[in-house]
Amino acid sequence: MSAELMLEVKKTIVEAAWLKISPSEIANDCPLYGPGGLGLESIDMTTLIFDLEKRFSIRIPEDPEVVKKILHTASSILDEILRQRRPT
Repeated sequence: MSAELMLEVKKTIVEAAWLKISPSEIANDCPLYGPGGLGLESIDMTTLIFDLEKRFSIRIPEDPEVVKKILHTASSILDEILRQRRPT
Protein backbone atom coordinates (compact mmCIF):
# COMPACT_ATOMS: atom_id res chain seq x y z
CA MET A 1 0.00 0.00 0.00
CA SER A 2 2.71 2.48 0.92
CA ALA A 3 4.65 1.81 -2.31
CA GLU A 4 1.53 2.48 -4.38
CA LEU A 5 0.75 5.56 -2.33
CA MET A 6 4.34 6.81 -2.75
CA LEU A 7 4.00 6.47 -6.51
CA GLU A 8 0.76 8.48 -6.38
CA VAL A 9 2.56 11.19 -4.36
CA LYS A 10 5.33 11.33 -6.96
CA LYS A 11 2.81 11.47 -9.82
CA THR A 12 1.14 14.39 -8.08
CA ILE A 13 4.49 16.19 -7.74
CA VAL A 14 5.32 15.66 -11.44
CA GLU A 15 1.88 16.82 -12.57
CA ALA A 16 1.70 19.85 -10.25
CA ALA A 17 5.12 21.15 -11.29
CA TRP A 18 4.95 20.07 -14.92
CA LEU A 19 8.22 18.19 -14.50
CA LYS A 20 9.68 16.49 -17.54
CA ILE A 21 10.69 13.37 -15.63
CA SER A 22 8.83 10.23 -14.69
CA PRO A 23 7.59 9.82 -11.12
CA SER A 24 9.91 6.84 -10.64
CA GLU A 25 12.92 9.13 -11.20
CA ILE A 26 12.16 11.06 -8.00
CA ALA A 27 14.07 9.68 -5.03
CA ASN A 28 11.93 9.39 -1.89
CA ASP A 29 14.29 11.71 0.01
CA CYS A 30 15.05 14.20 -2.79
CA PRO A 31 14.27 17.77 -1.65
CA LEU A 32 11.47 19.31 -3.68
CA TYR A 33 12.93 22.82 -3.49
CA GLY A 34 16.30 24.43 -2.86
CA PRO A 35 19.78 23.46 -4.02
CA GLY A 36 20.22 19.83 -4.97
CA GLY A 37 16.48 19.33 -5.18
CA LEU A 38 13.87 19.22 -7.92
CA GLY A 39 13.86 23.01 -8.13
CA LEU A 40 10.19 23.60 -7.42
CA GLU A 41 9.27 27.26 -6.99
CA SER A 42 6.56 28.89 -4.91
CA ILE A 43 3.91 28.62 -7.65
CA ASP A 44 4.72 24.92 -8.01
CA MET A 45 4.38 24.46 -4.28
CA THR A 46 1.02 26.26 -4.21
CA THR A 47 -0.29 24.04 -6.99
CA LEU A 48 1.14 20.97 -5.24
CA ILE A 49 -0.64 21.84 -1.99
CA PHE A 50 -3.95 22.19 -3.83
CA ASP A 51 -3.44 18.93 -5.74
CA LEU A 52 -2.37 16.96 -2.65
CA GLU A 53 -5.34 18.18 -0.65
CA LYS A 54 -7.73 17.26 -3.46
CA ARG A 55 -6.20 13.91 -4.45
CA PHE A 56 -5.55 12.55 -0.94
CA SER A 57 -8.33 14.30 1.03
CA ILE A 58 -5.87 15.85 3.45
CA ARG A 59 -5.50 19.35 4.86
CA ILE A 60 -2.14 21.10 4.79
CA PRO A 61 -1.97 23.87 7.42
CA GLU A 62 -1.31 27.44 6.33
CA ASP A 63 1.67 27.80 8.68
CA PRO A 64 4.72 28.34 6.40
CA GLU A 65 7.06 26.38 8.68
CA VAL A 66 4.69 23.40 8.77
CA VAL A 67 4.23 23.55 4.99
CA LYS A 68 7.99 23.62 4.51
CA LYS A 69 8.36 20.53 6.69
CA ILE A 70 5.53 18.58 5.02
CA LEU A 71 6.56 19.46 1.45
CA HIS A 72 10.27 18.82 1.95
CA THR A 73 10.40 15.43 0.18
CA ALA A 74 8.07 12.80 -1.27
CA SER A 75 8.65 10.82 1.93
CA SER A 76 7.61 13.71 4.16
CA ILE A 77 4.44 14.15 2.09
CA LEU A 78 3.66 10.44 2.38
CA ASP A 79 4.23 10.59 6.15
CA GLU A 80 1.70 13.42 6.42
CA ILE A 81 -0.88 11.60 4.32
CA LEU A 82 -0.53 8.49 6.48
CA ARG A 83 -0.64 10.57 9.67
CA GLN A 84 -3.87 12.25 8.62
CA ARG A 85 -5.43 8.93 7.61
CA ARG A 86 -4.78 7.29 10.99
CA PRO A 87 -7.87 6.85 13.08
CA THR A 88 -7.95 9.16 16.08
